Amino acid sequence: MGNVIGAYNESMRNVPKDPRSHDYFDKLYLKRKKSSFAIEKFAESIRLNKQNIYTPEAKHLLEKIT
Repeated sequence: MGNVIGAYNESMRNVPKDPRSHDYFDKLYLKRKKSSFAIEKFAESIRLNKQNIYTPEAKHLLEKIT
């Protein structure tokens, strides 16, 4: 699992405004029961997602954990 986290971190460093990496990272944190980190990443994913592709699901998952 550590390799996955490292890959997402690297992706977010290389393309910080791409909501996909944030979206995948959100779900990983949620799956690992790290809700405080997931909340932060979901909010960032929603903020960055100008095309509204990931926003509906991110908002739904965010509502479930807050």
